Amino acid sequence: MVTKQRHLDFYNLFQRNSWNGLLNVHNSSVCLSDFVKQDSNWNNQIDSIQSIEDFNKMVQDKSTQFATWAVNQQFNRESEKTNEKWFKGILGEYFYIENIEDLMKQIWSNDGRNYAFEHVVPASFYRLTSHTRIEFGGDYGVDAIGINRNDEVCVAQIKCWNIFSDKRITYSDVVSNMYADAIEREWIYHKQKEPMFILWLGKIKNISKPLRDNECPMYNKVHYFGYEDLKIIHEGYPRFFDNDNHFKVSLKNISKYNNYCENDILQEIDTL
Repeated sequence: MVTKQRHLDFYNLFQRNSWNGLLNVHNSSVCLSDFVKQDSNWNNQIDSIQSIEDFNKMVQDKSTQFATWAVNQQFNRESEKTNEKWFKGILGEYFYIENIEDLMKQIWSNDGRNYAFEHVVPASFYRLTSHTRIEFGGDYGVDAIGINRNDEVCVAQIKCWNIFSDKRITYSDVVSNMYADAIEREWIYHKQKEPMFILWLGKIKNISKPLRDNECPMYNKVHYFGYEDLKIIHEGYPRFFDNDNHFKVSLKNISKYNNYCENDILQEIDTL
């Protein structure tokens, strides 16, 4: 069972190591920071982002460029399609994990729901060593782990889909993937309130009908944070896209990371 204290220990380690060791493609030699370093236009494009639409376009365009670059790297055996999908996924995780606490405070203080999702760590950070792989295994639905307003460990699925796509979040996405994965690994428990979040660039209307039915057993267990929420934040908090704000600074910092987690961090993870 991942208790709150154990999760906070992971969180503190993640803050020390940040994204080192997490930005490569399926443990291959292809590292996102290497792509950013060779992209002379990366920082300029980050500076030009003034809206969620701009960020969406940047992710879609750069994913194609990354796939073309990655498939030609030495020792990389992943297909171009897989690389493109991975890029969108990791940028989605990066965006939300770096910014979710601030985003939550902005949108949910305005509409009275007052939810919280704090001390967020990518689930992949739990899987950095052979010790933790035995316990946590592969990635089957949970992308991030945090603490909710009930002071309990909760989980999130992060999707950086095109905001203009009609692709839906389905019951299978939630139950068969995220919920089953989190229950099996004892990150959450069956009777827990507010154990799951879906964070994405999709539209809330594209959540499948069963999940929007209050008779659905998952209805009160999942919170959705998507494109409409982000639009409201931007309208009420325009500084979110200023060039000196955390969002853009964190994207530029990708160039500083590498394939390897520091040995002292790995050793500490094995003690948790």
